[in-house]
Amino acid sequence: MQLDYAHCLGEKTCCRLPTFVRNSMLTLKKKKRICKKTSKKCKKAGGKCQSNTKECKSTVQKEDLCNGASCTCCLKECKQKKKCKKAGGVCKLNDQCCGRGQISRPLCKRGCQCCIDNFVCVTDIKQNYTCGIANLEINTTTTPLTNIKVIEGKPVEPPHKYPWMVVIEPEGYLCGGSIISNHYVITAAHCLLEENCPISPDKVVVKVGRYNVNHKEGIPGFTRTIKAAKCIIHPEHNETSHENDIALIMLSEHLDLIAHKDIGAICLPADDTNMYSGYNGTVSGWGTTSTVCLVPSDILMEVSLPILENCTSYPEKEANITENMLCAGNFNDIKDSCAGDSGGPLFIEENNGKNTLVGIVSFGPVGEHYCSGIGVYTRVSKYLDWIKYTLNSHNC
Repeated sequence: MQLDYAHCLGEKTCCRLPTFVRNSMLTLKKKKRICKKTSKKCKKAGGKCQSNTKECKSTVQKEDLCNGASCTCCLKECKQKKKCKKAGGVCKLNDQCCGRGQISRPLCKRGCQCCIDNFVCVTDIKQNYTCGIANLEINTTTTPLTNIKVIEGKPVEPPHKYPWMVVIEPEGYLCGGSIISNHYVITAAHCLLEENCPISPDKVVVKVGRYNVNHKEGIPGFTRTIKAAKCIIHPEHNETSHENDIALIMLSEHLDLIAHKDIGAICLPADDTNMYSGYNGTVSGWGTTSTVCLVPSDILMEVSLPILENCTSYPEKEANITENMLCAGNFNDIKDSCAGDSGGPLFIEENNGKNTLVGIVSFGPVGEHYCSGIGVYTRVSKYLDWIKYTLNSHNC
């Protein structure tokens, strides 16, 4: 204890407590500070000001939104709203939304914003086009047929007979795909993976109106290379089991599916009631034409394959063939899709003359049975709800 004679009278001694003790006593004498009414900043953020001594029910707290050093703004969690979800977004707190590549819309409750990926938000352009119409007319302006000998398949003739066919080139390899609308292409999920991870859209291009992949010539004004705006892989895709091997690519620009008959969309199945067993389907693509020399074909090829009722004849018995897949081909016939055809279509011609996409080239046996006659395809009819929901939710 410290003695201080300056503060005493006469012979009395003044005893002063140490500074840290005096400060502690002064703090105890002060009235307990309470928070004033919720500030405008906190209210705007969708929160409520309360004392630091109270526990925030919310996990999100902001100290700089209330008046007073002992006050904290407790922000409420954002509930997901159907309007925001339908727009392809997620409700987040105002101060969390939105980061790079995102925009916000007032589709959530007060204090929250709807964060929508900028690359996803598109304005749909309605076109009254007819899907699934094969082009049987020879177009003299297209690249002529190449004189090439093929094995168990044949060149597509005329060159743009199947106007929905596109070349998909993720960085370093080749896949096929099909136009299903003026803004979307459908393909296999494994075509959009890089070292088991989703590939960046800026590494993916889609070539439209091509017949010969090595020639830029094609349909004047329509044959072109389009960058991918977004790659949408099925959320439950399993690369090991090949389950849910399906993906959509949003194009960075719209396609005109009316102006030229050589650019068009393929039809999707009406529902999932038809198993298509017994039908003869057509597979088209730029895949290899030989199991010996694995070199992709320069030109678009096609082969007719029977769609099987089940996959009991599939050579690899340990493969898990699910109801979301279908098998096509004949074990006694080496006609098959092969490397480079992945993501391409297996389609059938309906009674009305329109072509319907029933399968997507997914996988096949390896080793001695490689490309040996039976391939496994993603059964498109099982994913109609996912396709519809994805297309709708990615349009604003």
